[in-house]
Amino acid sequence: MLPKPSYDSLANNRPKRIVDDILVLSKLDSNLLQICPSPVEAMTILRNVDKMFEAEAARECVDIAVKADESLAKMSVDWLLLDHGRIDQILINLITNAIKFTKNRDIRNINICMGASEQRPSETDLAVNFDVDFTLGQSMRDSIYDTPEFAVDNEIFLWFAVQDTGRGITDEEKSRIFGRFAQASPRTYTEYGGSGLGLYISHSLVGLQGGEIGVATKPGVGSTFSFFVKTTRCPAPVLDVTHMSIVANRTRDPTKTNGSAKGRISVLIVEDNLLNQRVLKKQLSKHYDVSTADHGQEALDFLKTTRNWSQQPHVDKYVDVILMDLEMPVMGGLECSRTIRDLQRSNFLRGHIPIIAVSANARPEQINEALEAGMDDAISKPFRIPDLVPKIERLVHSAKAPH
Repeated sequence: MLPKPSYDSLANNRPKRIVDDILVLSKLDSNLLQICPSPVEAMTILRNVDKMFEAEAARECVDIAVKADESLAKMSVDWLLLDHGRIDQILINLITNAIKFTKNRDIRNINICMGASEQRPSETDLAVNFDVDFTLGQSMRDSIYDTPEFAVDNEIFLWFAVQDTGRGITDEEKSRIFGRFAQASPRTYTEYGGSGLGLYISHSLVGLQGGEIGVATKPGVGSTFSFFVKTTRCPAPVLDVTHMSIVANRTRDPTKTNGSAKGRISVLIVEDNLLNQRVLKKQLSKHYDVSTADHGQEALDFLKTTRNWSQQPHVDKYVDVILMDLEMPVMGGLECSRTIRDLQRSNFLRGHIPIIAVSANARPEQINEALEAGMDDAISKPFRIPDLVPKIERLVHSAKAPH
C-alpha cells in the first residue's frame, strides 16, 4: 500500500486547492450551495477554532488569542440556530489568510473575537468598511424564519473579528480583495499562493446567512476582517444523560432486534486502520449501536442494506451518523461523502445522514475540503470521546431523519 500523503504536501498543492475553490464557486453560481442551520452552542465555535489552528500557529511562531466579547454574557447567548460548518469555513479562510500574511513579520499576533448584538451591526460597531450590503439569504429564511417554532423575537446577530499584525492592505488592493479570482496584488500569488477565491467565497457565505463582511487595514500595521450573520436563539437539544442519546420522537420498538437496541443512535465508523476502528467501536458502543466499514466503498455497500436505502424500507438496520476517515484505500472519505450526497439528491438514500470527518492533525485546508465534499463537521485525532459525543448528538438531533 502506498503511504498516505502528508498534510503539509496537500496544503502546498496549489493546483488542487484552486480546483477545490472553483468547485465551491460552481455551486454558488448554480445556487446549489445551501445553508443548513442546526442548534449550536455558541462557545463551541471559539473552542473549535482555538484547537483547529493550535498546531499551525505554533509551527509558524504566530501567537493566536481567542476571546469571547462581553456582549455574549450580557445577552446570555447560549444555543443558536446556525450552520456551524459554514461559519467554520469563513473563519478558516480568514484565519488562514491572517497566518499567511503574519508569519514572516516581526510581530506575529492574531486576535479572534466573537460577540453578539440585538441590532444589525453597523460599520461603526465593528470598526470596518463593509463591502456589500446583504439582505437575509433565501435559504436561511426558508429554513428558519418561516418555521413557527422559532419566533423572530429571538433573532440576534453573531459577529466575529479576526485581527492580525500582517502586511496590511493598500486602498487600491482593498478595492478588489473580495472579487472573484482577485488577490491584493499580482505579487500575492507568487509570494503566498492561493486561488483568489477565499474572500469571495467567504463574502458569499456571509451573504447567504443574512450578514455582511468588511475590513479595516493599514499597510505595514495589519488588518481586521469582521463579519456578522443573522441567527436566532433556540432551545438546547434534550439529552438522555443515562444513555447519552438524544430523546427523539422515534417510533421504534424498544425491544432488541439482531442484538441491537432500537431507539438508540446508530453510528457507522468508516476507518481503514483496524486497530483504531476497534478501539473507537469499543468506546462508542457504551453509548450507541456501532457498525464498521474498512473504506468508502464498503460503507456505501453497507448503506444499501439499511433502512436508509429507499429500496429497503422494512429492514431493521439503519445509520444515524457516519464517522468518516479522510484517507483510505479503495475509496477515500471525500469521494464517499460526495457519493452519499449524490445518492440523497437522487432519492436513493432517505433524508440527510450527518457525516463527521475524522482525521489526524487535519489542517484547515482539509477541513474546508471535507465540508465542501458534503461532510457536516470534523474532529481531529487524537480526540476524547466527551468531545465527540456532543457533535454526534447535535448532528443527529438536527437531521431528524425518520426511520
